[in-house]
Amino acid sequence: MTNAQQEVIDSVNGLVKVRVAPSPIHGVGVFAMRNIAKGTKMYMTMFPQAFKIPFGSFGKLYPEVKHLIMERWPRVVNNEGFMYPDTLLQAYVNFSFTPNYDMIDDIALEDISKGEEITEDYRKNNGWEKIYPWIENLKEEEK
Repeated sequence: MTNAQQEVIDSVNGLVKVRVAPSPIHGVGVFAMRNIAKGTKMYMTMFPQAFKIPFGSFGKLYPEVKHLIMERWPRVVNNEGFMYPDTLLQAYVNFSFTPNYDMIDDIALEDISKGEEITEDYRKNNGWEKIYPWIENLKEEEK
């Protein structure tokens, strides 16, 4: 394996931290695929990037990363490339009054455990009252 190939594997292992899955909060959400430390850059706002890793080198990917890529891009077994992310992950992050993700700085606000849902406070977005008026009703219900 060349240094360039190892750099791609290291990059992918570092980028792929979360997956979209059914959520108990609302529809679907974003969930940690491994433990994520407070302050970690999440890359939830990044544009898709193309990657190509020879399938024979997939054993060097973290197991959860390998599984996600093969699930979403099955033709990698034929040494074809893949994109990551394949969606704007931040679009699937659900609201919470006690978020664990900062959408402005794209970082974890606290340690996040494997399997935990990533949440954000939509009120950090300027003009949130126009975009998410239903949050006011939630605030009333919690009183």
